[in-house]
Amino acid sequence: MKKFFKKLFVEIPWWAWLISLALFGIQSGVYHFSDVLANKIGTIDYAFEPVIHAIDDKIPFVPFFIFFYFLSYPSWMLGFAIIGKCRREKYINFTIAVMTALIIGFLFFTFVPTKLDRVSMNVLEKAENGKGLLWWLAREVYKADGWERGYNALPSFHCMMSTFCLLPLIKDNTFKKGFKIYSVIIASLVYVSTLLTRQHYILDIPCGMALAAICYYTIFAINPGKKILAKHPKLDDKKPEIIEESK
Repeated sequence: MKKFFKKLFVEIPWWAWLISLALFGIQSGVYHFSDVLANKIGTIDYAFEPVIHAIDDKIPFVPFFIFFYFLSYPSWMLGFAIIGKCRREKYINFTIAVMTALIIGFLFFTFVPTKLDRVSMNVLEKAENGKGLLWWLAREVYKADGWERGYNALPSFHCMMSTFCLLPLIKDNTFKKGFKIYSVIIASLVYVSTLLTRQHYILDIPCGMALAAICYYTIFAINPGKKILAKHPKLDDKKPEIIEESK
């Protein structure tokens, strides 16, 4: 196990950690700045609810899942950093794909904003009266996101970023099976948490996942990483070692 964590953390390129932190910061900035801009130009007044009552009205509020909602943040940073173990060309394409998705998400949030109504969900009274850490976290999330109404819901950035943590692992032997299983479990819990914390409607989830997949496979088809490395060959690398779990 010691050997595994050494390879997992110590041998991840330092620049991968920096890029991971930068992507997280940009994601947060896009989310909040788009809200400010939508209020400034008035598009927020036309925000609509992408609700499917037959499904969304039956989804319960489960405060325990607020833990997994918050767990998404360190999981993204860790996932994006570990992906730095891939070939340099792949990592460049991956980073461009994430940035492309963030730009598209920014345009959606600013010019086609959506909202969710927590009053009709009947969760605010429960959050106000609930005691303990999980209820406190729920209140803080709601306060930071409009309290009665939340915005910037479609596409779900939580689902989009978690999907980006999974896509590079497909058919890539750089990562062991155990890490792939771990990543799928964490991403799945994040997907579910967006619903059970009543932070999203059901439609937001597949839209976030689809945006990540479309940007990822489109950018990899164009392959700008290959062109960038052709112009800057010193940035290229050899195939990295496989991250091994200790037996």
